[in-house]
Amino acid sequence: MRRFLLNLLACAGLAGAVLTASPTSPQAAVEAPGQPVSLRPEIVVDGPVLKLGDFFEGLDEQAGLNVAQAPVPGARIRVSLQWLQRLARSHDLAWQPQPGLASVTVRRSSQVVGQMEIQDALSAALGREGIGDDLDVVLDNPGIALHLALGAPPEIQVTALSYDPRSERLAAKLLVRSDGQRPVEAVIRGRALHMTELPVLRHRVAFGQVITADDLDWTRLPSARLGQGTLTDPADIVGKSPRRMIRPGRQLRRGDLQAPVVVAKNSLVTLRLETPVMRLSAQGRALENGGLGDVVRVVNTKSKALVYGLVTGPNNVVVTDPSQTHLHQEASR
Repeated sequence: MRRFLLNLLACAGLAGAVLTASPTSPQAAVEAPGQPVSLRPEIVVDGPVLKLGDFFEGLDEQAGLNVAQAPVPGARIRVSLQWLQRLARSHDLAWQPQPGLASVTVRRSSQVVGQMEIQDALSAALGREGIGDDLDVVLDNPGIALHLALGAPPEIQVTALSYDPRSERLAAKLLVRSDGQRPVEAVIRGRALHMTELPVLRHRVAFGQVITADDLDWTRLPSARLGQGTLTDPADIVGKSPRRMIRPGRQLRRGDLQAPVVVAKNSLVTLRLETPVMRLSAQGRALENGGLGDVVRVVNTKSKALVYGLVTGPNNVVVTDPSQTHLHQEASR
């Protein structure tokens, strides 16, 4: 009977179903005072076989008796109350279930090969194939978990690999081994994206504040997601100032930055007209912000004439167009 019970339990364990047993013999079905035991509140096993002591506390030499096959690593099975009662009677155990108990769950411990380990293995395989070292693997099923029995750290072998560079799609077959156990096979699908490392803001930088090297961090983004004008060289960022609030970690484009403001909108500036034969100056009011090297609009505070000038320093604007002779007129009054 015990051999029949063990085989039946093995089938139930692999199917993840409720464990059931064949009726016990008339002799075993008779209530016997037996050895008093209690049901374990949590049943977690490490090995492939369930023992009597995995279910009941208070046993002596019977604790090591094999009673069923354990579920596969990482799996759970539900054991019915009827099966537990038959198991107790068949071994002359004095056990009465608590009111309301319908079943208990048996779980087998495992070591898990998950998303990160699989991504690393696929990235290494892509590199060995010469497809590229700048690829990041993104799995279609990021929650994947391959369970193996406890033992030596598992080894992941990529037995087949295909990659389409146009769609960036990949497919692979994995064989995961550990300590001579039966290997676990899996088919993995996902994408292998070409990545670009680029500098981004580490934290918020206020408008008008000059960006330093300490304000920068590095991130990797899919190359296909980089917009036109995205800055990849820190030299194009350090020393500039944001035109607007920029979210940290976001890719920076050339239009996001400007030279630090040295002429503020509505501030009074000195207008200068410089030619090979004369140098004239007048007072103006800036109509927009400007950094070194920017061309800004300035209105002459006396004549109200609008001119364009090059910002050369704090509150200094040089008018480079000699045709703007009203400066000469203002200066001569």
